[in-house]
This record gives sequence, structure tokens and C-alpha cells, in this order.
Amino acid sequence: MFLAHQEDQPRFKFQLAVVLKANGELIGNCGIRKDFASAQEADMGYELSPDQWGRGYATEAARAILRFGFTSLGVHRVGSCCVPENTASAHMLEKIGMRQEGHLRDKEFFNERWLDSLLFAILEDEWREQNSAPAEPGS
Repeated sequence: MFLAHQEDQPRFKFQLAVVLKANGELIGNCGIRKDFASAQEADMGYELSPDQWGRGYATEAARAILRFGFTSLGVHRVGSCCVPENTASAHMLEKIGMRQEGHLRDKEFFNERWLDSLLFAILEDEWREQNSAPAEPGS
């Protein structure tokens, strides 16, 4: 499915590999998707191998995909979601400047149970403001 999106003209769904710089090992993916080519909103998602969690790779990949969305795709808003139990993911989304906008109850049925979903988003002007300011130590 991800490879098929490469053939779309115009292309509006991008799912990119996340690899380690040191050895090229594939450790996950990160993507940004619009519903149609002229959409001004996109969704961002990411998946990393559990043995790579907590090393900052998701943050690095998400920041890069946000930059791509706002500068190359020209979107106005990028959203993402996670389950409330995934506090590390929620923290990372806040770290990259997203705000929690909602909590949807029983949003998805997965592995024989209903899961809630936390909704996050960032607007282009918020992203540009945070990326024009000098980086804070440790960020």
C-alpha cells in the first residue's frame, strides 16, 4: 500500500522509512497523509521498533515530517493521535509543539477491545513560530 502511494499523481500520502544513520538499519516508519491533493490538513503517524523507543528517533522523524508537511506540502494543520495509555507518544507529540485537542472514547476496536484516542494538532503559524526561535537547551 505504501509503495503504491508513490505512483499517485499528484502524490498526497507519504510513508517514509526511519533508518539508523550509523548502519542503515530499518527501525520504523513515519508518514504524513492528506485525504486529497488540495487538502489543507494532514495526519501524521509513526511506528518504531520497541527496542528503539526512548532514544529520540520518533521525535526526530516527527519533526522532519512536520517540516515536510508545512514547507513542501503547504498544509495549514497537521494532526496525530495516540491511545491515552501511550504516555510516551503523547509526551512526544507535545514536545514537537502539538496541542491535545480532544479525547475520543471508544474510537477504535483493536485486539478484541475498544480503545480511546487522544487527538493532537499543530497549525502552520505555531510550527513556524517555534521553528524560528532559538532551540532551548535539551530540546
